[in-house]
Amino acid sequence: CSANQSSTDSEKEVTLTISAAASAQDALEEIQKNYEKEHQNITLQDNFGSSGALQKQISQGAGADLFFSAAEDKFQKLVDD
Repeated sequence: CSANQSSTDSEKEVTLTISAAASAQDALEEIQKNYEKEHQNITLQDNFGSSGALQKQISQGAGADLFFSAAEDKFQKLVDD
């Protein structure tokens, strides 16, 4: 996202894993459609579930580039750990 990136860096294929509360699924899928149209080199991979289950997966080493929790305490536990 930096203005100092070369054109080859900005066109590099990237996959981002998004772990998100199931309650956010409809909204995130709509946002993703629009985002991926504008950023064709970026693929968004979803992992939907309960905030507690996702927090546990991440704390046990599951990869996640973004975590959208419906419960602030689950997010805060990851930050604290």
